[in-house]
Amino acid sequence: MKKLLTGLMAVVMMAGLAGCGSKDDGAGEGSDTAKKELTVYTNSGYKPYEMVDEKGNLYGFDIDVMNEAAKLAGYTVKWEDVDFDGIVPSVKQGKADIGIAGITYTEERAKQVEVIEAHGKKYGFIAVSRVIPTADWKVENAVPGLFSCYDTTALVEVIKEAKETCDYVAVYPHWGVEYQAYPEANQTQIAKACIDAGADVVVGSHTHCLQGVSYIEGKPVFYSLGNFIFGQSIDRSAMLEVTIDAAGRASYRFVPVYAAGGVTYPAEGGQAESVLNYLDGISEAAVASDGTVTED
Repeated sequence: MKKLLTGLMAVVMMAGLAGCGSKDDGAGEGSDTAKKELTVYTNSGYKPYEMVDEKGNLYGFDIDVMNEAAKLAGYTVKWEDVDFDGIVPSVKQGKADIGIAGITYTEERAKQVEVIEAHGKKYGFIAVSRVIPTADWKVENAVPGLFSCYDTTALVEVIKEAKETCDYVAVYPHWGVEYQAYPEANQTQIAKACIDAGADVVVGSHTHCLQGVSYIEGKPVFYSLGNFIFGQSIDRSAMLEVTIDAAGRASYRFVPVYAAGGVTYPAEGGQAESVLNYLDGISEAAVASDGTVTED
């Protein structure tokens, strides 16, 4: 199965947005619709997706898709035929905008930590799931899928490695029982394993409802924030605001929201107050009237 890097998805999205402009939109120098260039890395050894003709020109299914998507979005493509092993690192390092070359989702990539650098610090994000309905959802070396944490051994190792290079590590587990307000024993066990391994915060998802927050060894565990983007209406949900100061101290605040018809909106007034009171009631930690979360 082929997997295009997210850069291609972004190009397709930009193509759709470009179609929304009026005929009067400018296309001159410096305008949003001016021609731009994308650097795309590929490897020509994957027939029929990437090949080279007698004149040394790249062609194939992926080449055609990328060229057409870029054209629709108002971009030109600068192709680079490189060693396959260098494609993903080059995209991560910013040397290439997009990588496309028979790229499949492997177990190694599923465990990869997403690192963001800001203000001289590195922030690592790890996604994992304990909700895998059928075995073929689990990632294997030759099968795309999810990084599983039914057994936390591999997750613990990934967290420890991330902590060696990152100042702050967040783990995002997909877990729990749908529409259940309190965490299962396996959620607290996984959370403790994450914190013991060096995670600074654990933020859960999957239950489609709010679950409370507790602290383990001084680190917060937000068991579920409810829904943010999902095709449901929900009266009580929340976003999480995380602030890290220059000294590396983190503070946390719930931002109440609700969803109507699958669209999320800020909760205000009595509705916001109701969400925060509810969170305070189901949490071991304290949730203040402004959403601030503290251990006691």
